Amino acid sequence: MKLSSMARPILKALALATIVALAAASYTLAMLVMETGHYLGKVIPYWVLPLFPAFLIGRFTRSLKRALFIGAAIPLPVSLAAYLFLFVRRSGALRLAGWFVDLWPWMLLLSALIIGSIVLGHWIRGMDRKPRRWITAVTCPLVVLFAFLQIFLLLSGFIREVFFRLDLRNMPRDEAVLAMGDFFRKHYNYLDYKGVDWGKAVDEAAAKSRHAESDEEYFRIVTELVNTLGDGHLRVRRPGKENPDPSEVDLGVRWIKLEKRWFVKDITEGSPAARAGFQIGMEIVDADGRMPGDLIESAPDWRFNTKLGTIRGDRSGERARLAYMLRRPEGTIANLTLDNPAHGSRVFEVRYEKWDWPRTPYFDYRRLPGDIGCIRIRRFASDVYTLITSFDKALEQLWKTRGLIIDVRSNPGGIGFITDTIIDRFCRERIYYGRLRGSGKWYSKLYVMPRRPLYDKPVAVLIDENDFSASELFAFAAAAVPGVTLVGRPTGGVVSAPSQQKIYLPAGLSLEFTFGTLADEKGNFVVEWTGVRPDVMVPQTIEDLQTGRDRDLEVAIQVIEVK
Repeated sequence: MKLSSMARPILKALALATIVALAAASYTLAMLVMETGHYLGKVIPYWVLPLFPAFLIGRFTRSLKRALFIGAAIPLPVSLAAYLFLFVRRSGALRLAGWFVDLWPWMLLLSALIIGSIVLGHWIRGMDRKPRRWITAVTCPLVVLFAFLQIFLLLSGFIREVFFRLDLRNMPRDEAVLAMGDFFRKHYNYLDYKGVDWGKAVDEAAAKSRHAESDEEYFRIVTELVNTLGDGHLRVRRPGKENPDPSEVDLGVRWIKLEKRWFVKDITEGSPAARAGFQIGMEIVDADGRMPGDLIESAPDWRFNTKLGTIRGDRSGERARLAYMLRRPEGTIANLTLDNPAHGSRVFEVRYEKWDWPRTPYFDYRRLPGDIGCIRIRRFASDVYTLITSFDKALEQLWKTRGLIIDVRSNPGGIGFITDTIIDRFCRERIYYGRLRGSGKWYSKLYVMPRRPLYDKPVAVLIDENDFSASELFAFAAAAVPGVTLVGRPTGGVVSAPSQQKIYLPAGLSLEFTFGTLADEKGNFVVEWTGVRPDVMVPQTIEDLQTGRDRDLEVAIQVIEVK
């Protein structure tokens, strides 16, 4: 009996601590939604979730004063402190002040809703026992149901796109191709825009599939069909194989075509090219006696989603074909002749050995001469917490500069809504800049809107032909913001949004469907295949490449100085 009397207050204290912890965690989550969802215009429905623990505290606490203390007076300050420590603190003091300016009305609303839920729960507690029991039994499930219903309505399109699976594995190969073709006909938005005779392509692929003698042949047939769409986000995968021949080793060079000649633009550390002694600016003359043009022409068409003679083919297709044809099986030795402007032609003996792609930092910043800030974003990484806070902190360090340059050149993409959150620091009013169309007719409107404090100095964004996906969305949104100037060359033109939506085919093949297509405010498709055009075009020259001159950066500095 004595142990029971001693254990009872301990258990009560533990229960109280647990309730307070759950409330604090749910309120912190609501504040996180305020930071991100506020700028998407989809906040209030998510707040139903933290109202549920507040209602329970009010319902099962004896006095209203005690309920308000347990449900609001303790968890709200704790959750605010935890949130500021976890998120806003990393963004710097400027963003901390801006957070309160932007969101204090929403904080008051959240607090009022929490207190109202506690009072409602306590009012129900004061009823007679019988109605109190059935009201509680009905109200609690309704609150939870309403919360998830709101979330589902907001995310229904996304949920449908992400979790949808089209399983055609049990069909004959030719029928699976026809079924996949019919699915694309109904849900892929770019068919008319790209002028693809999809029906003919599907029928031809089905006929070939009917007589395919191996899984490898079937893989090539399906890949060739999908590549007809010229969509850089569509890729047919085989089980355990990312590449057509995983035993082949990449040379590790990014090529650039200037004046109908091919030059080394970039060399990856640790690659066969780096070990052989390649240098930026060298011109490739031949590889084992074959000229670059011959290599490009002989690349297998089925392998590429960029056709020669098209905008995408001329911009990035030739480069991809050349890189592909310079791959070799592991252990191979190849002789590549390159021309160095300082020392003439030289034959390099390249040994193709396995190597690991280095993980370069996706974000850094510096202060340029002339008191101009420069932020480099190599990828819009999936780690939202780190990238947004890193950008905010960097912007604080560069706050008193005369202007800012954001360099997203050679950025392959990432998470789309991160781009808007970054651009929000430069716009003075909410701007509707386009729409994201899902598979079908539904649209999500795209906005940028102020995220204070606002950087009101001139901003230049560097772009080039190696920008794809989210980096193109970033450039497209930035172009709508007054005071932001795009400098460089048109982006790559691969802006459709991939998803986890899977199409499963015979022979173990799978395909991730692309459900999001970018349109302007009038509904016209933009960027895909054409790219985002800069406000100031900067041509590339052989001399600049070989001397290491960054003319893009020079022009961006001039733009800022003029403004």
